[in-house]
Amino acid sequence: MKTILLLLSILITSCNTIDSIDKCEDVKEGEFVYLNEPYKNWRITRTSEYQIEKSEVIEFKGAIRWLDSCKYELEYIESSEEEGESMVGKKLTTEINKISGDTIWVVSKMDTLILDLVMLKAD
Repeated sequence: MKTILLLLSILITSCNTIDSIDKCEDVKEGEFVYLNEPYKNWRITRTSEYQIEKSEVIEFKGAIRWLDSCKYELEYIESSEEEGESMVGKKLTTEINKISGDTIWVVSKMDTLILDLVMLKAD
């Protein structure tokens, strides 16, 4: 009986992991907006290779490298404004933790900065 419960537990966990991976595939590309302040005015466009982050005053371009199905590293390579040039060369690691419908929960880390963010797939 213990063996059956253990196998059932492993099977359920495996199915949840597979489901999360499938959902991460759905949000690797597209248009996104943040639901958190102060990032609500930012629009994200993500392709297989690049991510563009655009607000009303500045735009950043970053190269994406997927570390696994639900985690990627973004290296900033361009800024539209001189004040954003300090971001060029910096790396941001983002992990997709949960997806429900068009809503995505992520944790993004850069140096000592850790952001818990909620995004909405806009396309």
